[in-house]
Amino acid sequence: MIGLLILGTAAILLAAYIWLLRATARTVKRRTGSNRWAVMAVVGILVLTFGDTVFNRWYHKEVLCKRDDVGAKVFETVEVPEESWNRNFRRAEISDRNTRQTPFLRRYAVIEAYTSGGWYPLTRYQRYEYAIVDIKTERLLGRFANYEPAGGLWWTLPLGLFGENTLIGWLSSRGRSSGCFDNPNKPGPLDVIHGAFMLSKNGDAK
Repeated sequence: MIGLLILGTAAILLAAYIWLLRATARTVKRRTGSNRWAVMAVVGILVLTFGDTVFNRWYHKEVLCKRDDVGAKVFETVEVPEESWNRNFRRAEISDRNTRQTPFLRRYAVIEAYTSGGWYPLTRYQRYEYAIVDIKTERLLGRFANYEPAGGLWWTLPLGLFGENTLIGWLSSRGRSSGCFDNPNKPGPLDVIHGAFMLSKNGDAK
């Protein structure tokens, strides 16, 4: 039922938007007698409606995703004992539960963080970082960073007053983006784990 309601509402909004574009074109052409001005008026509405979103997505792909910190990077590799090694997955038994309070091997902690930046609606973004830190030396073993676009669609901002869990809030949401990577073999935190740890040859951790 909720799916039909959402589909029906979306169809009504789309029809109303198309009507607005056609009505604008007819009005401008009638007053100016020029097809060029009519087309420019329609283009102006499209730019006002979606221009900020297009720019935000361009900024995300062409600026943010080309920063040096994007992707999985390993700065140091350490050895772990066999009892802390998962032979099935061929990696260390470290997870996001291994924080500074409960470090892996009492030494290595996983730190995850979400930060926001940029200016809404043009350059707004959200940055995700996954890092493995040696809490004894504070050295960074490895890090994965990714950016997601969080701007655009300025005209939906007031709809947020209805709440994200309402129908209107759902319609105004763009949903989560894949970030800077949209291929099946995209890098991630596991690449950091695989690169930062290796099985000790003599069974002892270093």
